[in-house]
Amino acid sequence: MLLFKNKPGSLFSGFNALWLQKPLIVGLVVLVAALIGIYTRPLDLLANLWPANAILLGIFLRFPSTQTPLHLCFAFIGFVIADMMTGSTLEKTLLLTTGNLVSVCSGIIFTRKYLDNFDSLLKTRSILNLIIVALVSSAAAGICGMFIYPYLFNGAVSDGWIFWFVSELVHYIAFLPFILAFPKSFKTFNLKKAGDISFLTLMAPALSVLFLCLLVVLIDGPGMVAIPVLGLLWCALSYRIFTTALLTLFFCLWTFSAVSFGYITLPLTLSTWGELMALRFSVAVISLVPIIISSFMQIKRQEISKLAYAANHDSLTGAFNRHAFMESLNQKFTDKPTNSIALLLSDLDHFKSINDQYGHPSGDAMLKHFYQICRSKVRSDDVIARIGGEEFAVILIGQDKTTACIIADRIRQSFAESELELENGQKLNATTSIGIVYSEQNIHPEELIQQADLALYRAKENGRNRVESYE
Repeated sequence: MLLFKNKPGSLFSGFNALWLQKPLIVGLVVLVAALIGIYTRPLDLLANLWPANAILLGIFLRFPSTQTPLHLCFAFIGFVIADMMTGSTLEKTLLLTTGNLVSVCSGIIFTRKYLDNFDSLLKTRSILNLIIVALVSSAAAGICGMFIYPYLFNGAVSDGWIFWFVSELVHYIAFLPFILAFPKSFKTFNLKKAGDISFLTLMAPALSVLFLCLLVVLIDGPGMVAIPVLGLLWCALSYRIFTTALLTLFFCLWTFSAVSFGYITLPLTLSTWGELMALRFSVAVISLVPIIISSFMQIKRQEISKLAYAANHDSLTGAFNRHAFMESLNQKFTDKPTNSIALLLSDLDHFKSINDQYGHPSGDAMLKHFYQICRSKVRSDDVIARIGGEEFAVILIGQDKTTACIIADRIRQSFAESELELENGQKLNATTSIGIVYSEQNIHPEELIQQADLALYRAKENGRNRVESYE
């Protein structure tokens, strides 16, 4: 059950995130994020929402091409405009903006120096790296807070460290997973995985998070704030990491807002700002658990997918191997036993002489070249397999006999007319012989292969570089 999987020809087709990498867009994103932080700030200064730094750091990490002085300048302008629009003095604006950029730049510098290519959450140490970067950036913010907080707000140096450090750490943990999991480019938001799965079943994990969040408001109690994590764990086991990160971000923002505006009743012991910050920090840390599980699950899915691919495909050409070919042929008869089927067996002519004269690397290149020609002449759901050294098989479903023969001859003709340029610049030609068998009845796969093999043998006997049909 996967959400937001690439699939062409659906809603939002053609969308990609390249626009996000332009300096002006980065500045506008910072401006909007900063305004959201300013205007949603509750009366208690220490319980505000400030997503701008986390979003900016996430963009810089996710899209390394944005790590330029020009992008940083536009981000600086975005911060300044947001503060000036809301009545802040120039001195206060410059101090706070400097603190924001020091925090973000510290994370970037640390990443570039110690973490190689940290731009996604689909690597073994990704979550650990995320936490380390968040701690480094938050520590830099805390150091700035030690000077800014006493100067601007007449607070204690220690309070400035605690407030800046914890506030930034909470927002980094909440926002960075979503941004780092955000696809660099994708063709669509696909709400349904291929297959017969009901929409309600697909959306059940996400709906459970919404339901549990509402339940926390309806049922009073301090421990209830962690209940939605149960739904997030379900999402982690069901969805891709991007979807899980999106729902986790929603949970964090909803919890922070519900606590700040009093929708969740807290014990009197949480009345001080320090304990309230501790609660928000705990919520952010707890929300990392679904992200960790989702990242682990997706990494494992990718590993399993790679193993399955390796077990079913020829490592040289990318075509199906003989085992996958036999399974596919049997499956075709099982799924559609009354449908017409055409089987093409192809053998490259005098292939041994190519290996002997030009070397095995040239022979390997010729095999890959032939597969690419076959792939270009058949439909995407037609099966192409390498079943021997230089022998290939093609399964055509639902084609009439005339069309199947035309396809076979197009493959033969295109291969004979094409030239393969070797690494030394030498050009090499080769031909292929093809045997084809066509059936409209439920014939045993082994018998079908034997008939196609007889047709291939006749093509070889009759001079090669030709197509022969089994009659």
